[in-house]
Amino acid sequence: MRRIGLLDLWRSVCVWIMLLYHALYDMTLFARLDADILALPGMLALKYAVAGSFVCISGISARLSRRSARRGCIVLCAAALVTVVTALVGYPVAFGVLHLLGVCMLLYAAARTRLERMEERRFAAACLLLFVSSWLLTASVTAPVDWLYPLGLHHADFYSADYYPLLPWAFLFLFGTALGGWAERNRARPLLARTYPSVLTFAGRHSLVIYLLHQPLLYGLARLLWG
Repeated sequence: MRRIGLLDLWRSVCVWIMLLYHALYDMTLFARLDADILALPGMLALKYAVAGSFVCISGISARLSRRSARRGCIVLCAAALVTVVTALVGYPVAFGVLHLLGVCMLLYAAARTRLERMEERRFAAACLLLFVSSWLLTASVTAPVDWLYPLGLHHADFYSADYYPLLPWAFLFLFGTALGGWAERNRARPLLARTYPSVLTFAGRHSLVIYLLHQPLLYGLARLLWG
C-alpha cells in the first residue's frame, strides 16, 4: 500500500525537532547550556507535542498497515537494545517511547477486529477523554510497589531517562488508529494524496534507525567538543 506523504513529512518534522532537543540536552550535560532551559514551559510543551505526534502517527500507521504485530516485535527488539545500552552508560530507560509503541502495536494487532468495529468519532472522543483523565490520575498517584511502572504507576524511587507508560499514552495511540480509519477512506483527497520531495520525508521514512543512532552520535560529538 502506497505511503501517505503527509505522515512522512509530519514524522520528519518531529525527528528534526527531536534532534535539536537532544542536542540541547547534551549541551547541558557538558555545562555548555543552563539545564533550566529544558524545564521552561515552552520546552516541555514542545517535548510532549513531539512525543505525542510520534505516538499518534504510530497509531495511524498501525491502522493503515496489516503487519502491526511484525512491526511491534521489531520495535520491541529496538527497545530492548535501548534498555541495555542506556543501563550500561548510567542513564537507564525502563519504559521509553519505543517500549510503548511496540507494546501498543502488539495489543492493537490482537484486538484489531473488535476495535475497527467501533464508531470512529465516539471512539476517538473516548480515547482523548481517557488520555487526559489517566494523565491526571497517574500524575497524582505513587505506587507502593516497583513493578507497575509500565502502566504509569511507579514507586517514588523510580527513574527512567525516557518514560512513556501505557497510561496515558496508549489512549493517544488508539486515537491515532481512529484517525487512521479516516485516512484509509480518504487517501484520494489532495491533502493525503500529495507527494513531497524525498529530502523532506527521508527522516520520517527512516525514523527508527535515526532514533537509535542519533543520541550516541550527538553525545559522542558533544564529548569530543567539550569532554
